[in-house]
Amino acid sequence: MNERNVTVIAGAFWGDEGKGRASFYESQNAYMCLRGTGGNNAGHTIVYNGKKYALHLIPSGIINKHTICGIGPGVVIDPSVLIEEIEMLKEAGIDITPERLIISNKAHVIFPYHTTLDKVYESRKSNKVGTTGRGIGPAYADKANRIGFRMEDFFINDNDLIRKITLVLKSHSSDLESSEFEDREVGCYRIFKLCHEYARELRPFIGNLQPHIDHALEMGEKIVIRILDYTQSANGLESLGFSAPNLEKIKKMISVPNGIILITGATGSGKSTTVYTMLQTLNTTDTNIITVEDPIEMNIEGINQVQVNSDI
Repeated sequence: MNERNVTVIAGAFWGDEGKGRASFYESQNAYMCLRGTGGNNAGHTIVYNGKKYALHLIPSGIINKHTICGIGPGVVIDPSVLIEEIEMLKEAGIDITPERLIISNKAHVIFPYHTTLDKVYESRKSNKVGTTGRGIGPAYADKANRIGFRMEDFFINDNDLIRKITLVLKSHSSDLESSEFEDREVGCYRIFKLCHEYARELRPFIGNLQPHIDHALEMGEKIVIRILDYTQSANGLESLGFSAPNLEKIKKMISVPNGIILITGATGSGKSTTVYTMLQTLNTTDTNIITVEDPIEMNIEGINQVQVNSDI
């Protein structure tokens, strides 16, 4: 068994560093490629064999025929975007089956009222954050407040589903005034219908991701994990949302020499802080960290030629 078989793709430049490109390259010989955090606020375009694939939620490893892809419990998912992405890939000839794409039943859901709330909150700020307005922040807020929807909630009975929708819309009632969700009854019915639509389209792909990760770890298979940057998460790998036993296994199995590919961005902003946080989180100095400054401007193959940071 290979005891060091996990590669983590992380960013250090507040997004848009090219994590998807690095994930695609690393997953070409991987058993599993996982998306650990984030939402569809950005995306990545992969050009492979002359074809262009624009992805926002599904891990870029899906382009590789042998790679199993998982969307982890730490991701917030807009099902409408995910359904469009699945259809786009199918039309492009990519094999999308429940055996190759697994969506964690514990991942939280972005609904239309989240995008409304995103715009409302942004409009009230004197110093604008510059949000994409796609509901990601409000969805994470609902998750933290324990009123969010998980993918598995699409399958609860209708009475419980209506009660859950009513509760969350009531909690946001003052912020949803003068919006399409101001009439709570109409808004509830709209979300109720969406839940049934999403359940019908996504049911085959939604399940427990844990056994698949356990199997890959036990068999010593290579796993590639793409996460957001460590500068935004004091908990580092804990932001993946995986169970404690799996998290400890993953920490111990970061591979050498490409254990962590840190995308620093062209200016390298935040690199020192990010590397320090990683080492603190992993509680190890036995992990090499590869730094890539600008994979957006370089060929995929170029990632294989970067130097290991010897100053760590």
